[in-house]
Amino acid sequence: MKKSTFFKIALMATPIFSLLFLSNSTGKTGAYSGSPGGNGTTCTFCHGGSSNYGASLDIVTDIPSGGYALNTSYNITVEVIGSTANNHGFQIVSERTSDHTDTGSFAAGTNSRLVDGGQHVTHDNSASRKWEFTWTSPDTDQGPIEFYAASVAGNGSGSSNDQVTTANSSAMTLSGVDATEKAEISSYPNPTKDAFFIDIPSDHTGVLFELFNSEGRLLKKEQLQAGQNKINTSDLASGTYQIRYHLEEKNLQQSLIIE
Repeated sequence: MKKSTFFKIALMATPIFSLLFLSNSTGKTGAYSGSPGGNGTTCTFCHGGSSNYGASLDIVTDIPSGGYALNTSYNITVEVIGSTANNHGFQIVSERTSDHTDTGSFAAGTNSRLVDGGQHVTHDNSASRKWEFTWTSPDTDQGPIEFYAASVAGNGSGSSNDQVTTANSSAMTLSGVDATEKAEISSYPNPTKDAFFIDIPSDHTGVLFELFNSEGRLLKKEQLQAGQNKINTSDLASGTYQIRYHLEEKNLQQSLIIE
């Protein structure tokens, strides 16, 4: 899938307290992404200063431009760009545009960890400026969804001479294909480890299941029957895989994460 880069916003280097916590080198609990659901909070009691490290914040995701699919995992990368600072941190949240409540679920990845019961993703060390993780979309249509993220670039003092950067995505809607067709197939759990279940409605016959690795190599191929189908994944290494369902005259696709 083609990656889409969301727009960036770098705050001017004015006397402002930063969002994320170099004094907490492995992140901090609480809402500090600057999102509307978090009342725009950016940890004003933590960092401050008037430094300008030339930082901007970038969010990259492989969610298709046509919208997200239900109960599907996507890769997210948050990166501080152009910073001359030595230390960095971040936090991100996903919210429904309608009421700014949390939606979807995160799984930690490279240089990142979950806080607040998985509500937010943050850094697990202050030496990195690039963080990778996955987001799984909700299993029902929640309307438009947005990501809100914020980061801090600083000198490591934990309280001064820092620069805040923030970014948020454009509103992402449910894929038109998914809204009308994806409900035909129910798959769970995702992420998984040893097994993956697929429920096929009784009015469907001849559903072909294919599983590919990140390099596009076909690893599994099965003809699914109506009802519950169990796919063994205990022989697969940890990582992100792509599933393709071949229905009568249409194809559906989703990501599967093996832990």
